[in-house]
Amino acid sequence: MNNTFNTEIISVGTELLLGHVTNTDARDISEQLSKIGINVRYHTVVGDNPGRLADCVSIAKSRADIIITTGGLGPTCDDLTKQVLAESFGIPLVMNESEREGLYDYIKYSRYFTENNYSQAMLPEGCTVFHNNCGTAPGCAFKKDGVLVVMLPGPPKECNAMFAESVMPFLREYSGGQIVSHSVHIFGMGESSVDQIFRGEMNAMTNPTMAPYAKECDCLLQVTAKAKSEAAAEEMLHAHRQEAMPREARPNQIRTNSMTLTRRASI
Repeated sequence: MNNTFNTEIISVGTELLLGHVTNTDARDISEQLSKIGINVRYHTVVGDNPGRLADCVSIAKSRADIIITTGGLGPTCDDLTKQVLAESFGIPLVMNESEREGLYDYIKYSRYFTENNYSQAMLPEGCTVFHNNCGTAPGCAFKKDGVLVVMLPGPPKECNAMFAESVMPFLREYSGGQIVSHSVHIFGMGESSVDQIFRGEMNAMTNPTMAPYAKECDCLLQVTAKAKSEAAAEEMLHAHRQEAMPREARPNQIRTNSMTLTRRASI
């Protein structure tokens, strides 16, 4: 792997495909990864079907350095993420006694405790374990065949807490720098008009990048740079923000200042 690590997030759950649950996990993880310069290239959603999940993992292995899965780590028969990932990478699942004991302590006072809860403590052999402080299913990470795999529980409260507490520190060694993004608000012009003005530059740019986004009352021109430090990224952005000012738009149509900073990502 090189110094730029590309990520695919695979969200597992039929409820996501049916529209019963909004996939906030992928959104939240992507936002956090951008803060440490890790590129998210693909979002994939797949139902609770082992064959289709295995197909998705096979595709992800061919195009991503990091695979992050959410969902499918629970105790029920359709929670098959660990089994499919372990089989796809040729790693056996083994009982983690520490997590098993923790599960018992967490659930022992429940009148509905069942033995299948212990399946949550079956984890890939040799993996890094992420304890779940908000639920029962632990997460984990392992590296095989040049790919880093991270598995997280699906419930947003559990996923977000585990990602912030355990996974972000774990992934910092894969950080590719810092991503800084500013926005230029352009009033009285539509997205297509802004695209017409800046199309040549946008097509030629790789870092920084510019992209127009339609808003209800204005158009947002997002200018984003990735560099080793925040200062270096800001320097890269400065010239392009200034370049966006004059053009065919009138000065009173454009606003760009500290208040329009939409995201400043720092390590």
